[in-house]
Amino acid sequence: MVGKFRKFLTGDMQSSSQQSSAEVEELTYRGVRFEFPASVLTDRMRQAFSHNFYEVEESEELPYLLQDGEVVLELGAGVGFISTLCAKDPRVSKVFAIEANPALIPICRRTYELNDVSVTIFNEMVGPQSGHATFHVHKDFWASSTMPGEGATPVEIPVTSFQQRLDEIQPTMLIVDIEGGEVDLFDGVNLACVRKIMLEIHQYAIGRLGVKKLFDTLSAQNFHYEQWHSRRGIVTFSAVDRDVR
Repeated sequence: MVGKFRKFLTGDMQSSSQQSSAEVEELTYRGVRFEFPASVLTDRMRQAFSHNFYEVEESEELPYLLQDGEVVLELGAGVGFISTLCAKDPRVSKVFAIEANPALIPICRRTYELNDVSVTIFNEMVGPQSGHATFHVHKDFWASSTMPGEGATPVEIPVTSFQQRLDEIQPTMLIVDIEGGEVDLFDGVNLACVRKIMLEIHQYAIGRLGVKKLFDTLSAQNFHYEQWHSRRGIVTFSAVDRDVR
């Protein structure tokens, strides 16, 4: 299930004494192949893959949630792991992914290429309206957030209206891991096309009131807490009238 890291060099051979090259680390994790620039991988990230705890809850629940004709929109694509798993599932019709960190976009695209899947990815954030916003990039990519953090580097990122993306894509399932940004994500948004939401809640960032607000907002749009497909901080919401099949 979990592969060992393998290091190799890429680059153009200029001469026997002069070479432009970059070290790349390759691994297979839960059936998904990756190639990472060695400079991107921190010790903490290596441990997450080698000890089998990177996005384990989400990956184990997906087979029970995906349905025929599914259109998936993932917010917070990271290195393309979850979106690749979705795209590999024959029941899934289309997969779209959004990732704010510009450094991760080529890694995602390489992940999709290595696994021979089709995913449309956008380098942006979503919000109430289109524009620009500051995103704080952390060396451990999963810790990057709209919220400032120690050691993070601020970058300006384009923002697209969340409602615009929903209207364009018409997703039936949302997968959301945006490090606290979930608290306001659904405010004033029409989720009529969505039947399921798999959401990582970051209570340390949004607090108890933020968690309550999130549940209240989704309840008001006819979503309920899905007991069978929720684990710890990974919470699944279902439209109360969805076809469970």
